[in-house]
Amino acid sequence: MRLSRLLFLTLGMAGLLGLGGFVMRSCGADLADGPFRRRYGLRPPEQAFEFAFKQPVPPGVTHLRATGESWLAGTNVWLVFRTSDPVLEQLLESANTLIAPTRRGVQDNKELRDFGEIWDSRLDEYDTTSRLNWRNLYQARKVDTCVFGDHSSLERTIWYVRETGTAYVFVYGI
Repeated sequence: MRLSRLLFLTLGMAGLLGLGGFVMRSCGADLADGPFRRRYGLRPPEQAFEFAFKQPVPPGVTHLRATGESWLAGTNVWLVFRTSDPVLEQLLESANTLIAPTRRGVQDNKELRDFGEIWDSRLDEYDTTSRLNWRNLYQARKVDTCVFGDHSSLERTIWYVRETGTAYVFVYGI
């Protein structure tokens, strides 16, 4: 008896929440961004930077752009910014205090194109205006790469093109 009552209440609440969401969407309310789902393309890019690096944007980081989302079922966040070698090294050093890099080195075009084949369709879902110019990364001959994982099952990959002073960051998690 108690189990059936609990099941009835649970299903009733789920139905009520679903109906509420339907009504709000029908009235034009946008539920795409909120406390449980952060759409970084709709927010200031500084918020995506703080999410990725666990610190505010330092002086020396310019032309910051971001897109993607973080929510209960996962994270896909892309960032692009300009910086200098010393500022990037400080960022990597502060990220290293959170957790040591799992991989660091230089990537060539083939590895970058392989990444692009997997993730570009997801990026296109969020970055419909191509304002990140992410595909410029694939044109670089050699790219410094650093991958960090952390305790929250997030992985941050940072590609840095020294020729242009451009950093590309992808944050992924489940």
